[in-house]
Amino acid sequence: MSILVRVEVHVPDSQRDDFRALAGELTTAIQDEPGTIRYGWFSGADPSTFVLIEEFTDEGAALAHNHNCGALLEKIATVSTVTRNDVYGTLSDGMRQELESKPGKFTFAPLFT
Repeated sequence: MSILVRVEVHVPDSQRDDFRALAGELTTAIQDEPGTIRYGWFSGADPSTFVLIEEFTDEGAALAHNHNCGALLEKIATVSTVTRNDVYGTLSDGMRQELESKPGKFTFAPLFT
């Protein structure tokens, strides 16, 4: 089963241009990563809120993305604040515990397999 992630971030007005540039760099960087099914940033009526939807073939691909793009993820964290991070799929106990120990992160297991 794939791993689906929905991340919501708040970006202050003064950081919006930097955020958009870094989000673009992440979008380009992930294009060559094996195991990536979907990766897209979205904006809505509130100009300070952005949502990322990403889907990976499995937990290993999601972890590889975090490792491969670690420097860019650290940079984007300096110009934005994660307000919610939902992870959907079948996760190892270690991964689930790691995610649930962080604020704003929630995991959801499949109801039916």
